[in-house]
Amino acid sequence: MRLLRRWFNYPPTSDSPFITDKYGEKFWIDWDEDESFVDMRVLYRGKFVGLVYLDFEKPEEALLIDINIFRFRRGNYRLRNRGLGKAMLEEAIAKSKEHKVKLIWGWIAPHDNTTVEYLEEWYRRQGFEIIKKDGRNLIKMRLV
Repeated sequence: MRLLRRWFNYPPTSDSPFITDKYGEKFWIDWDEDESFVDMRVLYRGKFVGLVYLDFEKPEEALLIDINIFRFRRGNYRLRNRGLGKAMLEEAIAKSKEHKVKLIWGWIAPHDNTTVEYLEEWYRRQGFEIIKKDGRNLIKMRLV
């Protein structure tokens, strides 16, 4: 079965939820959650390819700790610039609403050759507000 997942992108379980990129390719979601956090792992062809981590540290607020699409040196996956990050964030926002969250916020922290400017623009396009605070860039999104 492991080989089938890798070759044919089979879901990890028969009822696995999924998101799609702009090409319609399915990416399977594996949720790990409790009262104080949500960890969304994204799988493609049997490998973890992305992660979203939300911490519900205060009532009705979520701290977006990380959203990342991993880079692969082997396997030649080109998963960036396919709308996958946007789909991951939209799914995390929907899960936050299930937890009755009204505000998502976090700090912009570039990694993997991204820049602050690129991330600021990306988060703006997703509906976040960028605020300068303590010399760092804070992102905020109010959920209605």
